[in-house]
Amino acid sequence: MKPRFVRLFSLMLVLVAAFIWLGKWQWGTANNEANQKVLEEASQRTREPLDAVIKPQTPFDNSTSLQPITVTGRYDASKTELVAGRVLEGKHGWWVMTPLVVDSTGARLPIVRGFVDKTTNIPKPPSGTVTVEGALAPGESVSTMDALPPGQIGTIDMGRLLNEWGGKVYNGFVFSTKQAPAAAPQSGTAVVQHIPPPVPKATKVDLRNAAYAWQWWIFAIFAVFMWLRILHEEYLDDRAAAALRLVRQRRRALFG
Repeated sequence: MKPRFVRLFSLMLVLVAAFIWLGKWQWGTANNEANQKVLEEASQRTREPLDAVIKPQTPFDNSTSLQPITVTGRYDASKTELVAGRVLEGKHGWWVMTPLVVDSTGARLPIVRGFVDKTTNIPKPPSGTVTVEGALAPGESVSTMDALPPGQIGTIDMGRLLNEWGGKVYNGFVFSTKQAPAAAPQSGTAVVQHIPPPVPKATKVDLRNAAYAWQWWIFAIFAVFMWLRILHEEYLDDRAAAALRLVRQRRRALFG
């Protein structure tokens, strides 16, 4: 390859790498801006009574996911389950989930009370009326885990809970963030660690920055295209020059 083309090839590689990096940066910015908008919208949500957001045995409205709610009722401690395969701050363990029988409807609402890293000596919830504040979440998909020990489940699968509990059940669960009255300390029991509700994420990207990202990637493709075009034109020029030399050689052979 001619030195000029080596230099052009090196320049093309530098430009392509730069354009790809700029595209990735713009794409990341597009996602970050979209997520920031979602976080700002979530922070502006006011806490609502549960019954103003969802009714028992009605489809879950995805627009209410992680909606702050408040609900009053009594825990049904006999139906406490440990949700297996959970991680908090790098520790593997279980969610402690107990249904709350809601005062206003008599329906059961799964409450994730916290996280434990062992399955023994799980503290019981308060026995009286409690008011729970938290974030509403949709039920999870069917568990794909192998058979688990009694008292453990793989996911908060609302269909399964409905079959097991009977009666009326809310089609969602709550990450508890505050409870009144607070649970009294119980000697010799496991520590139930508070679980921060998941952070909402955008399902779409910011279109303006996404367009910029695609623009940079198109520039990268164009740089490769121009390199190939220059190479092709050089190849055609070389073939034409070779053909011309061949014609001249034949003329000299024929006419001297």
